[in-house]
Order: sequence, then C-alpha cells, then structure tokens
Amino acid sequence: MIEGYAAILSETALGRSATVFVAVTLENQKQETMAAFERAVAKCREVQDCHLMTGESDYLLRIVIADDDRYERVHQDTLSRLPGVRRLVSNFTIRTVFRRAASIAH
Repeated sequence: MIEGYAAILSETALGRSATVFVAVTLENQKQETMAAFERAVAKCREVQDCHLMTGESDYLLRIVIADDDRYERVHQDTLSRLPGVRRLVSNFTIRTVFRRAASIAH
C-alpha cells in the first residue's frame, strides 16, 4: 500500500513562487504518440506532476517556477517542443489554499 515517503517542501522557501497548471492536448492518442510524450515530459525538471486525463485535454501538468517571467522560457523552450503536442492551455494559481499528503479514508 505504501509507495514511499516524501517531505512536503515549501515551494516559496525554495524560491519557486509560481505554480502553473498546463492542460496538454496531443495531436492524436496513438500509443506511440502518448509514450513519446510521457518519456519526454518525465525529463522536464520544472514539471512536478503529470496526469493522464479524461475530458478536453490529454494530460495535466503541474509546473513550479521561480517567477512568472520565467514561464515564457519553459513554455517556448520546453513544453511547446514536446513530441505530439498540439495545444497548451496554461493557468497560473493565485495562491495555494492547502496541500495534503495522501491518507487512508475511514
């Protein structure tokens, strides 16, 4: 049941004050396209989480960066160059209300 242990670090204390959620739509949903995207996005150090989604987009990424200005570089130099990407929709958080560690529901 336990996959591992991790500390929840303060992004602000680490100098990463901006969190961006990016909805990614691929050109198609072929296995090869999805596998190539997943391999490439796993190498992007700014991407903290990557989720395969249902609905309008194929993936949802959580990206943490030092400031808002830096995101343009991440968008142009990294995300838009990932294999199979057709569309990126970025949403900046205003603030994090809370973050939870995983727990067992009763």
